[in-house]
Amino acid sequence: ETLAYLQTLGVAVSEARSFFTLLDLEGNDEVGIEEFVSSMMRLKGAASGIDFATMMYENKRVYHGMNSKMRSMQERLHRMALAMGVLDKDVTVDSMESHTI
Repeated sequence: ETLAYLQTLGVAVSEARSFFTLLDLEGNDEVGIEEFVSSMMRLKGAASGIDFATMMYENKRVYHGMNSKMRSMQERLHRMALAMGVLDKDVTVDSMESHTI
């Protein structure tokens, strides 16, 4: 019955793990009845413009967060390299990408 339902949604059995991940909203490797119903309702219809805009916003937010964390890490590494004396003082964080220590 479950396999037939997945097939009506266009989900191949080989994609079961990815499908489960979509359903597991809490990320705890379990799908409760509320998560299941909520997820199935989201997947029932075609994606709307709002769904797409929400996904784009979330992707942009994650990208900017990761970019900020990477920049912070580069600055910390730069300060450490300066403190250890393995980097010239005229080398900036921006030029570190092409500079080998």
